[in-house]
Amino acid sequence: MIKRTIIPALTFAFLIGLLCWNTSFAFPFRSVEIGDPLPDITVVDFESGKKVSLAKLKGHPLVLIFWGADVPRKKKLTIKFFRELQQNLDFFENRGVVVLTINVQGDPPKVIRGVTVAAGLDLPVYLDSLQQAYSTLGLFVTPSVLIVDKDGRIAAGMGYARELIKRIQGEILVLTGEKTREEILAEFYPRSLKKSEREKKARLHFKLGLKMRRRGMKSAAIKEFQETIRFNPYFAPAYAQLGCLYLDLGRLKEAEGLIKKSLELDPNVVQAKICQALLRAARGDKEGALEDLNLLLLSNRRNPEIHYWMGILYQETGRLKLASKYFRKAYELLQETMGQGS
Repeated sequence: MIKRTIIPALTFAFLIGLLCWNTSFAFPFRSVEIGDPLPDITVVDFESGKKVSLAKLKGHPLVLIFWGADVPRKKKLTIKFFRELQQNLDFFENRGVVVLTINVQGDPPKVIRGVTVAAGLDLPVYLDSLQQAYSTLGLFVTPSVLIVDKDGRIAAGMGYARELIKRIQGEILVLTGEKTREEILAEFYPRSLKKSEREKKARLHFKLGLKMRRRGMKSAAIKEFQETIRFNPYFAPAYAQLGCLYLDLGRLKEAEGLIKKSLELDPNVVQAKICQALLRAARGDKEGALEDLNLLLLSNRRNPEIHYWMGILYQETGRLKLASKYFRKAYELLQETMGQGS
């Protein structure tokens, strides 16, 4: 296992706030917010090379799908999503909704065609060749969806998760005035409404689990997270926390299964990704773990836990100056989070 040797000045303050850090991102765009006008972004048709200005597509609701297939997992998720999208194209066409798929990661033509063919997608692909969408919107996870109303204002945004097509359809029905948001909740998510009391109990147990873990009461925390999952089997952060605890206890196989389950339910759970990297380190691949954490840091630069664990791994591999740098940053971010200042 990874040694928990840390700089003494960090220990108390860091552990107070460490496990309260946000575990996932609902709106996957850093530089825009709901209600903002869509920035003037130009994309290029993959086949014809024709340029298209997104800001000039007013008058129709837009569904902008940003995707990439630079790693196998993203490719798999994108193909699955595009298959579901293809099966529901009539829903969008009947309402005058323009759907654009935009490759934002500069994937080779062979890869792009491979994805669309595997998905059977009958939609044109556009390229963010100048990375305008990627930088202007502050995109940090793919696949992601941005929904824009007919007046060119951002109405919603979401990363990949279960029932993504249903979530998109719900937002469109609200935009077109066909349904109220309350009706959408009742029709698209009946299980959530029927089990609202179960959901409340799940969240209560989750909060208790975090509290027990902060106090170092691992067995009690495990029981609380298990109760969370009993009341809500789709609560991805609970699987992540439980997996991290098993990792802490050296139960690597169980940890791996729980972390995997968390990411299957929601690929954006940061805690699961952190512990996935630590699992790699626990199995002897500390350099690989550092690579994973460095990559995660690109879209989570203000997460103190990532900086902390990078400090630990650099310390354990003898790079003390780098360790000190990341420990210091973790402490600074934690102080900001706790409202104490430096």
